[in-house]
Order: sequence, then C-alpha cells, then structure tokens
Amino acid sequence: MLAITACVIVCLWDYWIAASTSLLIAGVAFLLLSLFRNSRRYVQSLEASAASLREIVEASPVPMALNNDENQITFVNQAFVRTFGYALADIPVLDAWWSAAYPDPAYRQWVIEAWGRELARAKATQSQFAPLEIVIRCKDHSRRDVLASATVFVNKEHGQHLVVLYDITERKKVEGELQVLKAHLQATFDAIPDGLCEVGQDGRIHNYHANRSDLLAAPPEVFLGRDIPEFLPQPAANICLAAIQEAAEKGWAVGATYSLDLPQGVTWFELSIAAMKTAAGAEPRFILLARDITDRKSAQEALQESESRWRFALEGTGDALWDWDIAGGKMYYSERWKEMLGFASDEIGTDPQEWERHIHPDDREQVLAGLQAHLKGEASQFNCEYRVRRKDGAITWVLGRGLVVRRDAAEQPLRMIGTNSDITGRRNAAAKLQFLSRRILEVQEGERRRIAHELHDELGQTLTAVKINLQSIKPNDRRTPQESVAENVRMVDSALQQMRQMALTLRPSVLDDLGLASALDWLGEQVATRSDLQVTVHSAMRNERISGDIETACFRIVQEALTNIQRHAFAKHVEIDLSCNGHTLSLSVSDDGCGFTPDFSSVAERSMGLLGMQERASLIGGHISIESSPGQGCRISLECATQNNREAEP
Repeated sequence: MLAITACVIVCLWDYWIAASTSLLIAGVAFLLLSLFRNSRRYVQSLEASAASLREIVEASPVPMALNNDENQITFVNQAFVRTFGYALADIPVLDAWWSAAYPDPAYRQWVIEAWGRELARAKATQSQFAPLEIVIRCKDHSRRDVLASATVFVNKEHGQHLVVLYDITERKKVEGELQVLKAHLQATFDAIPDGLCEVGQDGRIHNYHANRSDLLAAPPEVFLGRDIPEFLPQPAANICLAAIQEAAEKGWAVGATYSLDLPQGVTWFELSIAAMKTAAGAEPRFILLARDITDRKSAQEALQESESRWRFALEGTGDALWDWDIAGGKMYYSERWKEMLGFASDEIGTDPQEWERHIHPDDREQVLAGLQAHLKGEASQFNCEYRVRRKDGAITWVLGRGLVVRRDAAEQPLRMIGTNSDITGRRNAAAKLQFLSRRILEVQEGERRRIAHELHDELGQTLTAVKINLQSIKPNDRRTPQESVAENVRMVDSALQQMRQMALTLRPSVLDDLGLASALDWLGEQVATRSDLQVTVHSAMRNERISGDIETACFRIVQEALTNIQRHAFAKHVEIDLSCNGHTLSLSVSDDGCGFTPDFSSVAERSMGLLGMQERASLIGGHISIESSPGQGCRISLECATQNNREAEP
C-alpha cells in the first residue's frame, strides 16, 4: 500500500516539477491558455494538484527524498530532516549523502552497489523496487535501521526516483529483544531435562520439546496430532487426562505420577500442567511437563525401607519410638510408645503436647530443660531418666533419649527422633539393691556385735575362769591338783564347744561334707533344740550332690525361712520338702502359723528376710513363690536348676 502511495506521489510530483522548472513552457502554456480557456483551467488544476501534493509530502511522517539521474537530491521532506538531521543543503548530491550516511567504506560500497543494482532492475523491468534493510548514520552520529524503497518514473526531459525511507529502528530493537528472548527461552528449554508438550483438553498433542529422546513413549511422528490414550498405556493415560481436567478447572495441576516400561527399565514421571492463555472462544490449550523422578522415587523407597528397618530394630528392642516434626508441629508415636502408657492405638494423635502431658509433674521442669538445651545446641543429645504417668494412673520410669537429625541454615531444629526405654524394673531393682545393701551392712554389724558379745560373755568368761583357776593352784589350795586340772579341762572343753557352735552357725561344715539334705536335717535339729518348733525334713535326694552355690543358697533360704517362722509365725510344726526332678530342684518350707496376705513385692520391701530369699533365688536363676492367707499358715517354695547357668554369664 505504501509503494502504491509513493507511485501516486511521484507522478503528481513529476507534474509539479514540469510546471515549475520551465518558465518558457509556462509562458507558452499561459498564451495557449489565454487562447484556449479550457487548457488554462487544466493547467490551473495541475498547479493546484502539485501544491496539494507538496503539502502532503511535507506533512508525511515517513522520510522522503527526490533524486534525479544527475545524482542530485532535489528535495527532502520535514520527516527526513527530523529523522536523520540532514537538510537539503547538507546533502545536495548523492555522494555527500553516501559519505555522511554510510561512513564505513566497505558498508557504503555494499549499499551503493545493492541500491544501484536494484534501481537498474526496477527501471529496466518497470517493476517495484525490492526494499533494502540498511543502517543510516544520522547527523548526530546516532544510527537508524531503515527499510529503503524507491519509485522510478521518467518524464520527457529527465528521469527521477522518489526514495521512501521507513524508520524501523524500534521494530528492529523489538525484533532483537525477541530474538534474545527466544534464544533464552530455547536455552531454558534445552536445559530442562523434562518432557514438554502442548496439549488440548481432549489430550491431543499439538507440540512437544524433549532433550532426552529416551523419555519418549513413542517417536514424535507417532504422537504428534494424536490423543494421549492412543500411545500411552491406559493407566498412565487416565492419570494424564485426569490431571489435564484438573488444570482446566483450577488453572494448574501438580503432583500426579505414573510409570512407563521404557527400554531402560521402569521410569517414573511426575506431572505439572498449566493452562495457556488463548483468545476468547479458542480451544483451551495446556503446557504439560513430565519430569523423570525415577531416581527420586528409588531414593524415597530406599529411605522408607531404611526407616522401616531401623524402626523395626528399635521396636524389636522394646523401646518406644517418637519422631518429632518440629517445623510441621506434629509428632509420630509408635505403637510401643502408646502401649507403654496404657493407651490404645487410636487414643493418641500427633500432638507433640501428648509427650509433655504425661511427664510426672515433679520431673517436668528437669526434662524440658534438658530438651531445650539440646534443641539450642547446648547439649550433644537429649538423655534423661524421668517418670511418666500411665492412663491408669500408675507410674513408669523411662529413659528418654533423642537427637536432632535435621536443622535449617540458621541451625534451627527441624526434626528430632528419640526413644523411651521402660526402666521401671531396673529402677525398682536398684532401689531393692540399695535397700538390700543397707540391710546387709546392718546385719553384718549386728552379727559382729553378736559374735563380739558371745566371745566376751561366754568364751571370755570361760577363759577368765581358767586363768583364775590356774592362778589359784597354790600350796594352801584345798583342792587336790587333780581336781583343779579336771575343772580347767572341763572349762576349756566348754570354750571349745562354744567356738565350734559359733563356727557351725556361721558356716555349717555338714553342708560341705554331707550335702544339702544332711545340712537341712542338722538345721532342723538345731532349731528344734533352741525352740518349741517341731521340724520335719523330707528329702528324696540323700546321696545326691548338686552345685555348691545352689546348696548354699537353698540352705540359707531355709535358714532365713525358719528364722522368720520363729519370729513372726507363732507356729508349732514346720515341714521341709526337698526333691529333684531331672534337672529341676524343688524346695519348700511349710508352717502352721498365723499366715499373712502374700503380696510379695510389698512384703519384700518391708522384710529383709524375704528380700534376701528373693535375691539368693535370683542369683542361682531360681524363683521364689509364697502361698499364705491369714490363719492358714504359709508355704514358701523355690524352684531352680540343679546347675547354676548364671556362672557362664559375664
């Protein structure tokens, strides 16, 4: 359209030049017009047209210039001057224009040749001039991108051509920016290892980009222009179509995954879909990105398997596991953790406060202080023994241990994992051991006092009497020497008997010499001699010997039982039964005394005797049981192996 306009302008301009350059012709025309009124009106019309044409050219926003065959520039419009800065006086001839507009000699030569060649072709063929893209240096040394065109016309006297220079600087700038943007976008696409495609809402593939051909389920010529279900397995196609539908409703869809059996093996993909902006009424289009997450999937599965293994290992030890997502404000409690506190699986949620709520009030401050010290990095780990209150109100001692396994860049804790170990038995055993140790010391001191008293009161008196008797053997002694010696011998025999009795009390030699059954017979006789008890021993293993430590433990248990009966039971008859069935030894002590309520744990805490029995039985791997009720007497039973397996333990 611009070229046609230029042709019209050039034709009109030719008429205007013809009228203005020849005064002679104008004079002749005037005379002729004077003679011929119609011709005069015609010339006036041409003059008016030429004036109008000049005004149009001057007002045109497109730079224009008029050149003739003599390499002269005969006219430039105001747009030309504004755009390039050159007035007609600056460039009266083409050589001046070439030098000013194209300072680089090589580029100038190319423009001159290309311009001349195309101008000659247009003249020769009387066809349109093919526009040239050129760069013009302006008078202020700035540069303008120009699309140059020309319209050639020839009148009777000379040839001219109108040059039209379209300023395309902004367009070239935008095109350059678009090229850069396109290059960046292409580089971005090339850097993305994922598959990209443009799809319709019906799942038809309209375009694609994929750097890795190994991720394609089929060659491009197979799936371009076809629907997803035509080349993907049905399960994967259904997932893709559902994600596209979600994107159509929400504008986006992320997170859907599917797998394909590709030549390199099973490959997992994750979908991200976004709706494209399309013209009103146009078919909806979507950008579908399929990311290869096979490595991530494998890592997740390996992590889950690893976590399952260590959770199984931890729970297999009887420890209760907790996993605290500090950032998310949630805590996982294992089944063992809930069971340890007496709760069912559905009675404990994921609230971290559940852990704190069950800490004994007297221990809470200490526990939370230790926890905060580790969270702040002041302690390498969380390690604390404390009490927790069970659902039924009972108290359980636990050893709580934990470690922060992930922190953020600012060293703030994000995740902590820990365990609770039930140490109630250990704590109770430690308390009992402490009680037992204290009582042993008390008993030892009492036994030392008793031995000291006996040595002083009995053996000491006897030896003192012997000394006096020896000192009293004098010539005036009324007793004969034989009588004095006989009395001294009697007192020495008594002292020896007392010492022998003390030794037997501390460790009866019959136990070492004849075995457990004989030792129990001897013990029963000793008790019966010192008290009103009738002690009967029944033994089916008179000639059998067992491990020495087991014999000693059984003897001491019976000894302690008889002591308790004498002190507390008010009994008259006691029966001791000893038997061996294979590798199992059975021993019982029964009385017909007043009896008691057999709460062994509470009784053991109050009675040194019963606690000592329990400890001795434990040392040989045995078990003590008590059967009793008020007014019905008591039966204490022991069962253990005939060989002490604990000797092999470290």
